[in-house]
Amino acid sequence: MDCLVLSDLHLSANQALEKSIVDPRMANLVAVRDDVDLVICAGDLCDQGDVVAGMQWLRHYSGRTAQIILVLGNHDYFGGSIPGVLKEAREAADVLGIHLLENDSVVIGDVKFVGGTLWSDFNLSGDPVDQTYAMHHAKFAMEDFKGAIDVTEFDGRMPKQFLPQDAVRIFEESVAYLDAELSRDFDGEVVVITHNAPHPDSIADHFRGDSLTPAFVSDLSDLIDRHRPTVWIHGHTHASVDYELEGGTRVVCNPRGFENDEFDWSKIISVCPKPKLFL
Repeated sequence: MDCLVLSDLHLSANQALEKSIVDPRMANLVAVRDDVDLVICAGDLCDQGDVVAGMQWLRHYSGRTAQIILVLGNHDYFGGSIPGVLKEAREAADVLGIHLLENDSVVIGDVKFVGGTLWSDFNLSGDPVDQTYAMHHAKFAMEDFKGAIDVTEFDGRMPKQFLPQDAVRIFEESVAYLDAELSRDFDGEVVVITHNAPHPDSIADHFRGDSLTPAFVSDLSDLIDRHRPTVWIHGHTHASVDYELEGGTRVVCNPRGFENDEFDWSKIISVCPKPKLFL
């Protein structure tokens, strides 16, 4: 199965891309794909409440025949609440024929895809003191935690602002889901898709030691070692990576970001069934 891997398109910020779906004169700005089985977008499709428009663009870009898997990124929630945006995106996904994963899985052919945003536990070093500092720093340094996202829908009362503690709670729920789902017997390849990165090897050199890095990357080495999924696709870091861990799991990130010169519009990976032994 040939899978086109993308993330962090930020269509609202990159307005020329967004116009390609509404302005026929720009239809060829990014060629519609007709050469892949599946398009995977690992989050941050849009910003500021434009997720449905972004999903329409993604459907257009992916052509009529390719299947699409999408997980939402932190920016996809900007300007709304987590349950509200997720509800809106699920409804749009049903109409557009997109597989939206948020602690969900889908089987396509012989491959199971499991995914969700993931968020972070801010505990990259494993030291509780570092975790507390990382959460405190993120609260005052990241738009996620300064009012860009709410946790609850507006119901006539003041909606609750999304905080690092909420991210940790959702992260723990997602990790529990991934652990349970990856424990299920499945006779085929398994691909995990998250927005946040799952392994320290995804940290770009210039971000190693940065006090905000724990908000972008968590260390799920133990989970990966125990279950050994075939591929783990993520976004969020705005740095391209493609590496293989000791247990055989391939980790891929192909983010457009705002100025990632290594982004590849044609980053295609093949997920092939392992040969079966007949005794």
